[in-house]
Amino acid sequence: MTRENLGRYSITAMCLLMVIINYSCQPIRRSWVLLRTVSSPLGWFRISYSQVDNTLWGVDSLSGLLIRFPENLNELSLIQEFDLGPGYRHTICASEKIILIGDTIELFDPKTREFEQLPDEFDEIGIARSCLVRQDGSAVILGQNWMAFYNNHSWEVQMDIGVSGLSAISEDMDGNLWLGTNNGDLFIYNSYNSIDYSGNVGESPITKIRVLKNDNLLVGSLDGSIYELPINNNSEGVKLLIQFIQGSDSGQLEAASAISRFFEAAQTGTPGESVISPSIPDTKVTYAVLELIENSDGTIWLFGSGANMLAYKDGGIEQVPMPFGSSGILSVAFDIEGGMLFLSTDKGIYYQFIDATP
Repeated sequence: MTRENLGRYSITAMCLLMVIINYSCQPIRRSWVLLRTVSSPLGWFRISYSQVDNTLWGVDSLSGLLIRFPENLNELSLIQEFDLGPGYRHTICASEKIILIGDTIELFDPKTREFEQLPDEFDEIGIARSCLVRQDGSAVILGQNWMAFYNNHSWEVQMDIGVSGLSAISEDMDGNLWLGTNNGDLFIYNSYNSIDYSGNVGESPITKIRVLKNDNLLVGSLDGSIYELPINNNSEGVKLLIQFIQGSDSGQLEAASAISRFFEAAQTGTPGESVISPSIPDTKVTYAVLELIENSDGTIWLFGSGANMLAYKDGGIEQVPMPFGSSGILSVAFDIEGGMLFLSTDKGIYYQFIDATP
C-alpha cells in the first residue's frame, strides 16, 4: 500500500468515525406506545407507578375504575380492573395497599378487593392536597395543615404541623420532606418531626417539588413557573427557569432558548434572566406545572398542563412531542428503575423509555 493510499484511507476512516460519533450523540427519539384508551371524553386516568410491586396503577375519576397494569407491559391480557365508584383524584401504592384520594381518603386491598377501616382522625381532617411514596415504601398524605403517615399497615396522623396552606411535597436523599404552600413558601420537615422555613419562590401556589441529583430543588407553580434553587436557600439564589405559556410554537421555542441561556448564565456566574418574552401580551394564559422528573442520565423533564413537555440536558433543550392526536396532559408517572415514562392524556395512557437522552 502506497503512502498516498494510506493517507486516503486514514482520512476516510476518520470521517467515518466522526459520522459515527456524531450519530451516537444525537438525541434518541422513541415513539409513544399506547397502553389503554380513555373510556369516555371525560374519563381521563390519574396514574401512578409503584416501585413496591413494579406496576402502573390508574384510576378513572369519572367512572371509578381502578386498573392495575402487569409488570410486563407486553402481557396486557393480565390487566386487573376494580370498580370502586367515582370521585378519586389520586392513587398511590404503599405496603401492598392502595391509597385512594378524593373528597375522602380510602384504603383498598387489591388482594381481598375490600376497603379497610381508617383511624378516627380521618373523620376530622379536610381534603388531601398531595401525596408521596417515600424511599422506604411508606406513604405520606398532605392536607391543608396536616400530614398522615402510612407504614407497615399502620397510620400516624399529625393534625396540625404549624403551617397552613400546604400544597406540595417531596423527599430528599436524607429522608427530609420538602413542603410547598399556596403562597409560594417552602418548608423542610426533618426526621425529628420539626419544621423550618426554607424560602419563597413567588406568590403562586406550589404544585410540584423535585430534589435533583446536584442537591438543588426544582419547584413548579400553578402559574406555570419553574424555579431552581439550592437547598436551604432562604430565598437566595432562586432562578426562574421557564414559564409554560399559551402561544405560538415560536413563543415556546423562545422559552426553551431562555432555559439554555439561563444555564449558560449559571455556569458563567452572571445573573439569571426571566424567560417571559416582552413580545408576549399581558393577557397570556399560563399552564400549571404538573410534574418534574430527572432520569438516570441527568435529563430534566418538565411537564405543564395542556400539551407542554420539555427536556433539558447538557445545555440543550428539546420540545417533546405529544402522542399522536393528544391535546392535553392529565398526569405523569415515572418508573425510576426501569426508565419508563408514563403519560395520561385526553386520548389514553402511553409510555416510552427515557433512560437515555430524550
